[in-house]
Amino acid sequence: MKKRNGRWLLAIPTAVLVFLTLFLPGSGGSQVGRKEYVCPPCGCSRDNEVFDKSGTCPACGMSLIEKASLAAPQTRPRVFAAVFERGPSWISGKPSFDQPYVHEHIEYLGTLGQKLIAAAPFSQRQNDPTVGLILLFAESEKEAMDWINRDPTITSGVMTARLYGWGIDSLKGCF
Repeated sequence: MKKRNGRWLLAIPTAVLVFLTLFLPGSGGSQVGRKEYVCPPCGCSRDNEVFDKSGTCPACGMSLIEKASLAAPQTRPRVFAAVFERGPSWISGKPSFDQPYVHEHIEYLGTLGQKLIAAAPFSQRQNDPTVGLILLFAESEKEAMDWINRDPTITSGVMTARLYGWGIDSLKGCF
């Protein structure tokens, strides 16, 4: 009888020790109800870092989201640069903002949402056909080209565009 009671008495502290090791904060074990936060995949240097409280990413400034809310591993979007040039329907002698479909072009860019990083015209030079540049996130070159090809200035022939993949690791301050 004494051995059985001795084993039973030893099992209780062992179970308590295992429980405390697994569930106390800072113990290295999983914690019930503990939330983890991450930067939404944006291409910044801290995309894979886990934070213990909500806030903003110190690298890009985006709001952190709960790690559990990420449904599946996401591929990192790529950055593309689209260089817009005067097309066959460009009206010579007319400033960029007075060209047909330019206002619709600007509205269309607004529909790209967070996929659009930046868009701006270049200063116009006499014999330079280059009009402007758009930087955008896309999962593939095909997706980026599809967006460019739906632009009203492209479909109307007022402008043409050349698309380039841009191998950049981060875009600090763009968000």
